[in-house]
Amino acid sequence: MSTNSSRPTKAERRDAARDKARQMREEREARQRRSRRLAVAGAVLGVLLVVVAVGAVVQAGRSQVSEDSAVPANVVDGGVVAGADRDAPQVAVYLDYACPACAQFEAQDGDWLLDKAEAGEISLVYKPISILDRYSTTEFSTRAASAAGCVAETSPDAFPAFNAAMFANQQAESGPGLSNEDIWAIAQDAGVAADAEQCILDERYTGWAAATTVASQQAGVQGTPTVVVDGEILRDRSREAIEAAVEAAG
Repeated sequence: MSTNSSRPTKAERRDAARDKARQMREEREARQRRSRRLAVAGAVLGVLLVVVAVGAVVQAGRSQVSEDSAVPANVVDGGVVAGADRDAPQVAVYLDYACPACAQFEAQDGDWLLDKAEAGEISLVYKPISILDRYSTTEFSTRAASAAGCVAETSPDAFPAFNAAMFANQQAESGPGLSNEDIWAIAQDAGVAADAEQCILDERYTGWAAATTVASQQAGVQGTPTVVVDGEILRDRSREAIEAAVEAAG
């Protein structure tokens, strides 16, 4: 009886199994490395696409503002100045014509601030912005701020009266707000020149309203009304706090 000498020994079979297992493991690890490289490449490509898309949106937004944001005459740094002494400490009031708290502030302290401005104690700057369009069905905040720009351009001396009248005639925050025709009627009653009519009806300065709103947010304004004395945002809008800030600025 002959013996088959070519038959692998037990040790040889064990070594062959180990070699096969090592080969399979190396192939599996290679596939995993390829998968990771593809995943990273896909993620990088995705990020690049997002960056490009965001950049395009930002650039489009900038282009829109630059094209539509003609500044009304008599507007300085986004505001309308009232008062006899432009070199006096500046008190800037950021306001939104749809803002109920702004109407309360105007009713309580509007005349007081205007009296101080006319006496030369402060330089009062009205800064209309539009942050409450989301509550209106007709983007009233933007339309009203645009109208304020028209008033500033044609009748700056009548601006304080227009400002007060807009708040006195304020409608519900969540409604459509005043129509452009209503705003023009208020402007007329406040002594605004007839030149402002078409400007208001055409919403000529909506781009400017949007630009000043963006600028206000970049300056740290988070809501309305916001009072700023010589560049410092006041957390306390009381007369005492404003007086103290003006005195410190003077």
